[in-house]
Amino acid sequence: MKKIKLIYALPLTVIAIFLTQFGFTKLVNFTSTTRAWDAIGPGITVRKDCTGCHTDVAPVTQDNTHRIFTLGAGLTKYKPGEVHTVKFKILGAGPVGFSCTVLKNDSNIMCGTLAVVDTNETKLFLHAASGRYYMNHRVGATADGVKEYTFSWTAPAKGSGPVTFYFSSLSSNGDDATTDDTTYQNSYVIEEGIPTSLSSVSSNSEVKVFPNPALDRIGVNFTNTTKGTTKITLISMDGKEAVTLLNDELEMGEQKLSFDLSGKVQSGVYFLSISNGTHRSIQKILIY
Repeated sequence: MKKIKLIYALPLTVIAIFLTQFGFTKLVNFTSTTRAWDAIGPGITVRKDCTGCHTDVAPVTQDNTHRIFTLGAGLTKYKPGEVHTVKFKILGAGPVGFSCTVLKNDSNIMCGTLAVVDTNETKLFLHAASGRYYMNHRVGATADGVKEYTFSWTAPAKGSGPVTFYFSSLSSNGDDATTDDTTYQNSYVIEEGIPTSLSSVSSNSEVKVFPNPALDRIGVNFTNTTKGTTKITLISMDGKEAVTLLNDELEMGEQKLSFDLSGKVQSGVYFLSISNGTHRSIQKILIY
């Protein structure tokens, strides 16, 4: 069996990999610290990928037929602070490999935490100068070139905004050379969603919000089951607190409140959150 070599070429997204024709052969040198392009720091916009070493074939960009990415159960938005399962399925004509990192859209700095699920399949390593971590394959696919890799990503805290998953991958012709291999570049923008603490709370029919849709004023009627500090906020669809309408102590019993919205929020769909101690109610509201 031929010895497998691994050549790194990474600052932003990925590595360059070439594989032999033998599938499921482990790559053992992911701990190398002599990677190319390791001197570039955070915030860079130039990306090196598999084409840095695998030449002669133009890279294929955003091929979602032969490269299939899923986050959780088909999520289009991440839940802040939660662990999400990431799957990357590769369909090709020969042995394959991949590398992935996740960056904030506004800074190109590593966002969230990648973690290995199966140590036989993937390996995590640090791009020392930039502080970014990369998830990479350890096992090449079988000769028919079909492989699905699974790892996890813990999303950043609330308010981090959209992130991008960057993947670079390779379909090798199995000749143990870095020519005539097909490289792929895929990226996926994932918006920030609403934390589970909000999305798992069902709306409370005892809370009345009117009018809905609203223009410049809303009324909120509800019953406080305990005396204490009550907080009423409007939360945008990306999970960010748009405005605090009330944060004060209220007595037990029926509450009839009114709030002026003029100049406080832009038009759109919001969640009106009422919290008192351990109790929280959520109502969706449209504001013109």
